[in-house]
Amino acid sequence: MIIQKVQQFGKKLLQVETSAKKCARSICVGIFIAFSPFVGFHTLMAIALCWLFSLNYPVTLSVQLAINNPLT
Repeated sequence: MIIQKVQQFGKKLLQVETSAKKCARSICVGIFIAFSPFVGFHTLMAIALCWLFSLNYPVTLSVQLAINNPLT
């Protein structure tokens, strides 16, 4: 049940994109932000970089939070 909902959420996020390059760039920026040493500024960095490079913000933020979750 939960796995199906997570899969549906992932498909919904990726269907918004029309370009595979834009989706790949969003994922790469999310990984870059997740491993950056600036703790506390990750969301601000995601907003700024998505705006600067015109990327998909939900994909970037989802990848960032999936990799670097401060609660785990």
